[in-house]
Amino acid sequence: MRIDLKTSIIDGLGVSAGDLVSIVGAGGKTSLMYGLGHELLASGKPVLLTTTTRIWRPERRRVPMVVLGPETSETAGRIADGIRSSGSVLAAREESGSKFRGFSPEFVEELYSGCRQWTVVAECDGAMGKSLKVPRDHEPPMAPSTSVFVVLVGVDCLGKSLGDDLIFQPSSISEVTGRGPDAMVDEDLVAEVVLSKRSYLGRKLPGARMCVMLNKVDPEVLDGAMGKAAPGGSALSLALKLKKNAAVERVCLGSLKDPGRRFLVVR
Repeated sequence: MRIDLKTSIIDGLGVSAGDLVSIVGAGGKTSLMYGLGHELLASGKPVLLTTTTRIWRPERRRVPMVVLGPETSETAGRIADGIRSSGSVLAAREESGSKFRGFSPEFVEELYSGCRQWTVVAECDGAMGKSLKVPRDHEPPMAPSTSVFVVLVGVDCLGKSLGDDLIFQPSSISEVTGRGPDAMVDEDLVAEVVLSKRSYLGRKLPGARMCVMLNKVDPEVLDGAMGKAAPGGSALSLALKLKKNAAVERVCLGSLKDPGRRFLVVR
């Protein structure tokens, strides 16, 4: 086990050109999707951003181009043309109110198979802005060729009770962990939520590299104040617990909103 400091999310998660990245969990999935897209584009790597669920309509200029359309060859062609001209496209099926409805995993697979030179980054889970989640039986919808499986956790859930507003459907977490609604969310509980066969570890596709992104980590943690990530728990301690499981390739700690762009990587 080793700990490194990285200055990009690409390096933190070990994402390479041509990967199909499926982002699941809670606590910053959309920010991670855009962050990866920005870094990939800046490094000259064409990238498709998409979703198999629903995402908020992006702010203007957050992505160079948006393509909306049904799951047809014509839409696939428009996406390919957009990536050739701008390097990066956010694509989804349609606009629904203030959100975009995503594609099916099968269509994302078709898009990825059509051009393996692209990196595809797909948001594949919904958590209503919460920081900790156990997937429901039908979740997360992912393309079969997923090569990087990123489970996101917002560490601001540490030290809270299981019934806190930061927790998505606490009853589902109780079913997996056996903890009651008044239980404190500590490192052991979060590790179980991620690593249970009834949760995200059980959803990992064969051949995919599993990474855990611990988001909302106080930058002081990266400077040596390892126990200051959140009341009642340490982000680094949680990372070490997660990395002990052989299925987890790496754990990346940091804040996706930190302008310093520093990420601690345990691998």
